[in-house]
Amino acid sequence: MERRSFFKAAGGLCGLLWLLVTHSLSFGEGFPKAGKDDRCPVCGMFVHKYPKWAAGFVFQSGARYFHCCPKCMLHNLHQVSKYQPGETSENIRQIWVTEYYTTKQTEAREVFFVVSTNLVGPMGLDLIPVRGKAAAENLKRDYDGELILSLDQITPDEISKARSGRLKRKSDL
Repeated sequence: MERRSFFKAAGGLCGLLWLLVTHSLSFGEGFPKAGKDDRCPVCGMFVHKYPKWAAGFVFQSGARYFHCCPKCMLHNLHQVSKYQPGETSENIRQIWVTEYYTTKQTEAREVFFVVSTNLVGPMGLDLIPVRGKAAAENLKRDYDGELILSLDQITPDEISKARSGRLKRKSDL
C-alpha cells in the first residue's frame, strides 16, 4: 500500500511541475536577447552593441525584432507594415525596452518615456524609458526633459522630431 501512495504522490508532483512549467512558459517567458547578427530594422545597426539602449517586440507568430534604441522601436511600431510586411501592430504580443536606470529589459507598457532630454543614445536624441512616475520626474528634471509620456501617448510627430534631432518644441528654439 505504501508503494502505491508513493507513486501516486510522485505522479501528482510531476503533474504539478508540468503545470507550473507550461504556465511560466506561456505567461512569463521573459524577453528575448539580441544575437550578434540581429540588426535594427529601422537603421541597420547591430543591436548587441547597445544593450543599455535595446528595445524590441515579438509578434504572435514568434517573429522577434530588435532595435538599437527606443526611438527606432517606436518608429517601427508606428509603421509595422513598412518594416514587417504582412504583419500589423495588433499582432504584437510583447513590446519591451531597456529601462534607463536599471538597464533591465522591461515591458514598454509599464514605463514612462521622458521626451526632450539632453541624453544621447546610439542614434542621437532619444525618448528615455523609466519605470515609475517619480523616476520619470527625476530624469526630466536632471536631464532637462520636457514631457513624460506613456507608450500609447507617443505620436508619430514626437518620433519624427526625435529622429530629426529636434525634440525641443518650436517655442524653445
